[in-house]
Amino acid sequence: MITKYKSFWNNSRNLNEELIDFTEASASYIDEIKSYFPTREEFQFLYRGFEIPSDKTYIYKRQTNRLPLSTSEEYHNLFDEIFRQIFRWHVRSDGTFAIANEYTAKRYGELMLFFPIGDYRYVFSETVSDLFSRCEYLTDETYYAIEKTLKSDEDVMQFVNENPDIWDDAQYSIVEDFIKKHYQDEDLMLGLDKGVEIVFDCDEYYLFPFSMKDTILDIIYA
Repeated sequence: MITKYKSFWNNSRNLNEELIDFTEASASYIDEIKSYFPTREEFQFLYRGFEIPSDKTYIYKRQTNRLPLSTSEEYHNLFDEIFRQIFRWHVRSDGTFAIANEYTAKRYGELMLFFPIGDYRYVFSETVSDLFSRCEYLTDETYYAIEKTLKSDEDVMQFVNENPDIWDDAQYSIVEDFIKKHYQDEDLMLGLDKGVEIVFDCDEYYLFPFSMKDTILDIIYA
């Protein structure tokens, strides 16, 4: 949902004033990134793919209670609950996704430069590029975990159908161990360096046109 947008691109009179507002609004994030990249030549942007080509700058409010596009509702809710237990927020349904890899971001649309506004948190995995792609693996691991507890002549699926709570408990444990092993909420530099998807917990964020990269760097490193 677009709450408002500001068009700087053809209005040079307001450009510097608006960008100063941006550096104040995103000061915490800019300070963290500059601590990793002391010079503009080193700076690593984060990107989001935008649905349509645009030369405008947008301020977005986060989308909450996001519904899954590919992941089953069962796994979406399970992931969300376990992320909340571990990291204290609903990463899957309330997070904003960004990535340092331009080519991956382009798959989702026109490249835009991402900057969180105000306070933020983040979660990422340096080894899991797409959690949805691991659903089948997690289901198999749950199946095998239950199979190990049964007698050799017992049918796993029949047992699960008769004891659904045991499946739920085993599945929760498998997914919880997986997320604890593969996800983290610190060392943003690592996520940038690996070019992986990073999920942000922020109420609002800027999206700047890709063509404004040099202008943004001029302001940040002024």
